[in-house]
Amino acid sequence: MQKLITILLTVGLLLISSGCLAILDPSQKVPVRTEPDSASVILNDKYMGSTPLVIKLPRNINEDSISLVIKKEGYLAFDTKIVRRFSWTRFLVCILESVTVFGPVIDFAFSWDYPLKEINLKLIKEDNMK
Repeated sequence: MQKLITILLTVGLLLISSGCLAILDPSQKVPVRTEPDSASVILNDKYMGSTPLVIKLPRNINEDSISLVIKKEGYLAFDTKIVRRFSWTRFLVCILESVTVFGPVIDFAFSWDYPLKEINLKLIKEDNMK
């Protein structure tokens, strides 16, 4: 009897927790490269490091856009906003992998991506703008 209860509980937990594994990695990794190297990368006013590097963009629902600044002394700064969008492809793949109603709910919350795979910038010298 105890073995049957253990099996039923295990199967129940698997069904409730089924869904895409996006919940385990709530960020999108984006490589950033510049020419020349060693430019500072600032994401939402937080220094992330110098290029080349890989930044992690949060997928959480609270962020609609992210501020990105890339700068290097003697060069013009690159300042932009990256707007998040819903990824139907990611959502549909996760739905197909799901077994229960709980999977799609979890998948919907984590199916938000930023429309970039990498950032490659050629920085412009300040002298060239005079």
